[in-house]
Amino acid sequence: MAYSQIEPWGEERADLRTALICKVLADVNTPAGKPRAKLEDFMLKFDQERKAQTTDEMIGTAAQISAIYGAQEGVE
Repeated sequence: MAYSQIEPWGEERADLRTALICKVLADVNTPAGKPRAKLEDFMLKFDQERKAQTTDEMIGTAAQISAIYGAQEGVE
């Protein structure tokens, strides 16, 4: 376990590499003078507790997804 913390391998290592790629893409698309994202901003966080969504939050999320994909109101 101690070695894994120093030199991660497996899925943790893959997550780290993916986060690094995301950070590079965000950095090159960040305007000059704006703060850059941190690598930690792109790391998956499995240890956090998830708050249950309210019905209104779920409906809002569904409306956002529908808007993104161009769904028409009233179409089923």
